[in-house]
Amino acid sequence: MHFFLTGWLVGLSIAIPFGPVSMMCVEQSLTRGVLKGLASGAGAATSHGFYATLAVFGAHAAATSLANVEGTIHLMSGAVFALLGIRTMLRSPAGPAGPGVRQGGLTHYAGGLALALANPMTLLPYVAFAGTMALSGNETTTLPMTLVAGIALGTLCWYWTISSSAWLLRQRLPRALLERLNLVSGAILIAMGALTALR
Repeated sequence: MHFFLTGWLVGLSIAIPFGPVSMMCVEQSLTRGVLKGLASGAGAATSHGFYATLAVFGAHAAATSLANVEGTIHLMSGAVFALLGIRTMLRSPAGPAGPGVRQGGLTHYAGGLALALANPMTLLPYVAFAGTMALSGNETTTLPMTLVAGIALGTLCWYWTISSSAWLLRQRLPRALLERLNLVSGAILIAMGALTALR
């Protein structure tokens, strides 16, 4: 239970800073319906679980190998952000959707998974986590998968909280803003892509 709670707090602290994944969850909930936002958040949480698993089972190797390709990771991640931003801006505007819209959940799950996997701010905390574990001498025998489960659930709780909150507050937002949210989101993603690639 101690490992699970520790992992939950770690995952929550990593997910809370508002970035492209959180923005995507909010945008999907506002324009496509709450289920699409929840699906995107679930995909993003899966990527956190994947990186946490790498940190637990390959602490030293992961820290060393990922540090050697940090520049390449930033460049590729920037390109992914830019492409997603362009795709978002070109998407036809849509008003707020109702909770009954259920089609395309798997697509939105995959979108959340891909965006979080490409985001250096998802990856880098786990590189640091892996390095800390390697230096402390903690191996897989002392850090069970309950830690990974806690991290994944912590990030899932945050992404689902902001998705649900955005959907509940959607009636208070101007309709014109909702209809142009894809343009705003796309521009922010492109800007994030440029900043990430130039690091």
